[in-house]
Amino acid sequence: MRKLLTFILLLSLGITLNAKEIDITKTKGVEQEVINALTPAPMSIETKRGKNIKITFAEKLDPKSIDKDTMKLTYLGCQTPKLAKLKVKRDNAIDQCKNKYKNNKIFKKLCIKCAKEIYQCQKEQKCHKKEIKGKVKYLKKRDILLFNPHKRLKPGFYEVKVKSLKTKENQKIKKIAYRFEISKNSITEITLTPEIITLTEGETTPLELTVHYQDSNSTNITENINWIIADESIVSIETTGVLTALKNGTTLVQAEYHGQSSKLISVTVNAKPEIINGYTLPPEPDPKINNATLLGVDSNANGVRDDVERYVIKRYAQDPQYPKTKTAIALQYAWADQKMIENPTKESMQYEDDALDCQFYWEDQKTTDMTAHEAIIWSSQHEIYDTSIKETIFNTKERLKQYVRYNTALSGGMYPGRVRSLQNCQTNIDVLGE
Repeated sequence: MRKLLTFILLLSLGITLNAKEIDITKTKGVEQEVINALTPAPMSIETKRGKNIKITFAEKLDPKSIDKDTMKLTYLGCQTPKLAKLKVKRDNAIDQCKNKYKNNKIFKKLCIKCAKEIYQCQKEQKCHKKEIKGKVKYLKKRDILLFNPHKRLKPGFYEVKVKSLKTKENQKIKKIAYRFEISKNSITEITLTPEIITLTEGETTPLELTVHYQDSNSTNITENINWIIADESIVSIETTGVLTALKNGTTLVQAEYHGQSSKLISVTVNAKPEIINGYTLPPEPDPKINNATLLGVDSNANGVRDDVERYVIKRYAQDPQYPKTKTAIALQYAWADQKMIENPTKESMQYEDDALDCQFYWEDQKTTDMTAHEAIIWSSQHEIYDTSIKETIFNTKERLKQYVRYNTALSGGMYPGRVRSLQNCQTNIDVLGE
């Protein structure tokens, strides 16, 4: 009964399934100096189905080393566009099995098994590996070893194999083996997307290679792609086309498929963000670029130079006492100094005063119940805007000149007193819980 049912299902499932795609990048001995040319070339897509297989040598061959088995041509399997269509048919057939017999596990299992058996059968009929019959010739005057197939070659993948030969000077020629494809519908272009990629260290993204054919059709390819990476320390690419960001930097990536090359795509990998006590540090800037201008690099556009922000967070965000408050006040000082470097005039004084008043407000809250002496000691223990942070901010000759210009602009002036108020703080330090 089961055999009869299997036979019925085999008849009802007139489908073709996908054979494994052939890797035509495999070669052996093709770069020997004694070889002048290979026709068709390795990994090429040959459109002329009646063309002979030729190897042109730089030396004359020893005729005694040549016989009918010297060169062999083997059909390896169906070509890529056909396989892509067959894969869709296979998936549809399996889906039909699952839907049609979703309430009957035995029939569903048997149906899927039948689909696989049909695939194996048709694979053997249409895509199985077989040797191509033909005649081997050696054209002495032109030093060409030629294989002339008895029949026109059908579209698909092929492998040329040449056994070890000798030249007339008794020089040994190593075995030669390479693959090519005959395509009824030749490739006109391959495109790799996305064209620009930006990732963070450790992140991944799939690359999509689209093959465009002469008949205006196209298909996405995920196998047998030769990936070229300018700097393999920055990114890696799996055989399936998944790109992984390895380390900070920028590199170029290109795909090669059956003799065709895609355009170069740019990949930028950013360093993995450093986070300290909830603060995300900006990337470490290049010192040459950062110090080439007065304002330097401010990648997150928060008004604080990146190198200064990194210093502040690393120093204060891990402080055993009041890390959040000290970080907030120090960043306000850094922001005020950046404003002063940009415009070293009296107008910038308000920013410096706001930062100072914010710090005094915080100190007043913490030293309310202390004596004057205790308050002075406490303030010195928790000093924020000290020499070290100033040296980090005014770290070049030009920035230091701006600091001097600022002090000169303020020299001799009369300035009213200030109010120590929370309103002068850029961050509401009362809600920081410290």
